[in-house]
Amino acid sequence: MARNRKRQAVCALKEELRAVFRQRHERVATWSMIRWVRMAITSKISRIMRFARGVAKALPDILNTLRCRMNSAKIEPMDASIQRIVSKQVACRMFSTFLQNSGSVFCSTVASIVKS
Repeated sequence: MARNRKRQAVCALKEELRAVFRQRHERVATWSMIRWVRMAITSKISRIMRFARGVAKALPDILNTLRCRMNSAKIEPMDASIQRIVSKQVACRMFSTFLQNSGSVFCSTVASIVKS
């Protein structure tokens, strides 16, 4: 019986937390998150309480994420584009250095052939 109650409580908290992240309005999301932390701490389930305390410590950052509606899905393509640009610049620099070095070798080789 007690296990079933704990499972029900965990399922309810999980669904409640999902609902927090689905909120569209900033104030509703903020109060829903605070309410969820309180509910999780009062659940008396040790793992949930530990998780809720961690959420409470990171609450300003989590609320900022809820406020801005940002996630890494928007940032990852930009990061990949920047990495491609940087790698192309490095490749261009390496190629131009190669041309400068090999060009001088080529010129000295041609000059030695012409002299002889």
